[in-house]
Amino acid sequence: MSVVRDIPTNAVVLRTGGLGDFILTVPLLVSLAEMQGRVAVATRRQYYDVLGPFRERITFIEADELLLSQGGDGLDEKLRGATVFSFWEDSDGFLESQLKRFGIEAIVKMESRPQGPRHFVEETFQDAGIQWVEECFSRSWLSHRNLRGNSLWVHPGSGSGCKNAPVSWFLHRIENWLAQGQGRVAFVSFGEADAEVEKQFLLDGGALPLRYVRPDSLQEFSQLLVDEAALFIGNDSGPAHLAASLGIPTEVVFVSTDPEIWRPLGEVVEVLRLDSRIN
Repeated sequence: MSVVRDIPTNAVVLRTGGLGDFILTVPLLVSLAEMQGRVAVATRRQYYDVLGPFRERITFIEADELLLSQGGDGLDEKLRGATVFSFWEDSDGFLESQLKRFGIEAIVKMESRPQGPRHFVEETFQDAGIQWVEECFSRSWLSHRNLRGNSLWVHPGSGSGCKNAPVSWFLHRIENWLAQGQGRVAFVSFGEADAEVEKQFLLDGGALPLRYVRPDSLQEFSQLLVDEAALFIGNDSGPAHLAASLGIPTEVVFVSTDPEIWRPLGEVVEVLRLDSRIN
């Protein structure tokens, strides 16, 4: 557990962005909650829902509601006396002015896109005043006690083509896993922005025993991972960060981003590097 210094007893964390951004903010949220203070997170509802049992300790605020509120809508009580840890790029001072509506003067500006050399979460802890310990790397911050999967789960997209390993790489990895007798079927999922990857996967992977999964929500996706995945393989993406945080053994392949900054945190995480010129 992290050692802390001068941490506020009433904290609000403002976190927009993608799923991976949110999951990498979970260590901050969980650490603040474990310090027995009041903690709220302003984010998307679907992200909040993956916090599982930590929702009992962390209050939800809809990010858009916070940014657009004129006051008098219930936010006053949640924000009164809070220190806001903000990953919002407030170049025009809008957020600062908005928070002053609620009497908030204590705003800690967090770096949302650090350039290194430290890991994103280590940087976050330093900015928040939480002492970093190496054990944080190997903690599954949303660890699920009832992991029961026995199948391979592959998520070959990331929402960004430059971050994706080739479809052929994933198909080869599935073939190896099946050949080793570790299972009879592999689950495959895609994100909303992975249409081209999905099209190629359906075309080239037709001969393999694949089960395509299209969850209706992140909460459902998280539960399916818990129920089915014994091993997760994916790019540097939100689903890979989620799987690792749940405690599922995870192989994550980095093509264009730096794992020293962006690798998932979890008990069993293997980082693979792939040259972006490979196709």
